[in-house]
Amino acid sequence: MRVKLRSVKDVEGELKLLENSLERLRQSFSIEKDASLEQGALEQLREREKCHYQPQTRRLESELRQLHYLSQRIERLPHSIFLRMRDLEKSLKEARAHFTGTANRLMRCSGPESGESECTE
Repeated sequence: MRVKLRSVKDVEGELKLLENSLERLRQSFSIEKDASLEQGALEQLREREKCHYQPQTRRLESELRQLHYLSQRIERLPHSIFLRMRDLEKSLKEARAHFTGTANRLMRCSGPESGESECTE
């Protein structure tokens, strides 16, 4: 946690930081994917996915779990915040699957017997 959670505003701020971090991670992956396709460096994309994007999503998931646990101690926390946390948790899982799936799919498609329908995004 970046700050001590004392109020609803603190929880909302931390949740917003996590949401923004996920969005930046998605944008970064998209940029790297496009650059890797242009340069033909799909192995590097796969390595970055394993060494950077997967650990980052796991870190965000861990921070979200911690935020959820600590925010239960705050009085009068709106239910909508817990719904946002649940949505963010789902988005993190989807992003992690997307990062892995995209890198693997692009590697398969770069092979000699690639199927054209599977390779388009």
